[in-house]
Amino acid sequence: MPEPPAVPIPIISYDEDPFNLVYSDVFRMSYCATTFSLEHSVQLPHEENEDPRFRYIGHIIMSPQSAKMLSLLIRDQIIAYEKAYGEIQIQPKT
Repeated sequence: MPEPPAVPIPIISYDEDPFNLVYSDVFRMSYCATTFSLEHSVQLPHEENEDPRFRYIGHIIMSPQSAKMLSLLIRDQIIAYEKAYGEIQIQPKT
C-alpha cells in the first residue's frame, strides 16, 4: 500500500489556553453525504447495579476528506505507538 502524501502542518493560533485538555472515553460517530460527526463523552462513575451515565464533552463536525485524513493520522500514530510499547489490547464487542 503506497504511503499517503505528506500533509503540511498548519500554524495554529490559540485564542484560549492551549492546555485546556479534555479526556474522552466514549464516542458516537455518524455521517451523511457531506459531513462526518463525532460526539465525545466521558463515562461517569456508577454502581454495578446502575445504568452507566455519561457527560457530554463536545461535538466535532468535519468534511469526509478531513475525516479520512484524521483516520490516516490516527492509524500512523497507533502504528508508531505499538512499535514503541507493544500491541494495544481492546475488549471484544459484547
